[in-house]
Amino acid sequence: MKEPETSPETTHAGPGSRLRQARIAQEIEPATIAEHLHMTVAVVTALEQDNYTNLPTRVFVRGYIRNYARLVDEPVDEVLAEFDQVWPPAERPMKIQPPPRLAADTYPTHRGRQLVTWLLLLLGTVLFLLWWQGYLSQAWQQYTLLPASVNQPLDTRITSPPASSPVPSGANAVPEPLFQPAPRPEPVVIPEEPDSTPASEPVPETTVEDLTAEAEDFPTEPPVVTLRFTRSSWVDIRDSSGTYQLTGHMAAGEQHQLGGSTPYQLVIGNAAAAELSIDGQPYDMSPHIRSNVARFTLITP
Repeated sequence: MKEPETSPETTHAGPGSRLRQARIAQEIEPATIAEHLHMTVAVVTALEQDNYTNLPTRVFVRGYIRNYARLVDEPVDEVLAEFDQVWPPAERPMKIQPPPRLAADTYPTHRGRQLVTWLLLLLGTVLFLLWWQGYLSQAWQQYTLLPASVNQPLDTRITSPPASSPVPSGANAVPEPLFQPAPRPEPVVIPEEPDSTPASEPVPETTVEDLTAEAEDFPTEPPVVTLRFTRSSWVDIRDSSGTYQLTGHMAAGEQHQLGGSTPYQLVIGNAAAAELSIDGQPYDMSPHIRSNVARFTLITP
């Protein structure tokens, strides 16, 4: 058992007043001391008054005094010497007695529970082995009772002829397979159509002037596709070759002329704020709008 420590003496002046005067000289508040030493203001006041009645054991109080002296720049050894005069250490050493040894229990109560548990586990194992043996025996009996055609190998059943088909005689006779390959169809020859153009009819010659006139009738320039935004929107537009694309956020007032080659794959968010025109003619996107998002493919002539 731990011997009780000697109570602090009250006849000698302790280090509390010395620590308090050093604190006041440095203009430090008790709350600041308590914050730095990780203790309460009440403990700081008790140390300054040398009142150790409600404080912990002597070892902890001596540590408080040491840290307090270091904080206010007082000689630690002198302050601790004053504390040892007020609260001297115990003269008798601490006696630690070994715990009493209890007699070993000859018949513990849990042995019976362990025995019952092992018996149950053994019984469960035996029942499982018996069930597994019966299951294997039943499966083997069912397999032996199956018809011979079922137990026959799969390749033999497929290639062997049916019982009703005649078996050819001879030692070298080979049974025909059950599945015969389908005959290949004969190629169909389509006769060439005779030339309906009379031989005597002359073929008109095409001149350079005729080709130029035909080229002027069919312009080669693609139509101009313009997309204008009246409010904020976002787009994802790509042409057929994938070389041209217009993606991202579009601000109000922006206008873009699509490049690349048609057809265009268009996805336009906030479609109500977008205006599409082809060669200056407005294009109606309303049939392609779902939830204010237009998704369609634009094929220009």
